Amino acid sequence: TGPYFHDGRFKTLDETVTFMWDFYKKKSDSTDTLSDADKRDLVAFLRAL
Repeated sequence: TGPYFHDGRFKTLDETVTFMWDFYKKKSDSTDTLSDADKRDLVAFLRAL
């Protein structure tokens, strides 16, 4: 359950995944993509842990 991150800045896993994906994209030259469906699947997986 939220909040997430060490400082509690994110209320939801969706916000957290979006932030981390954007951070990854800024720090790399990768052409990887994360579709809305992929993000939903990732959030569902994290909730199941």
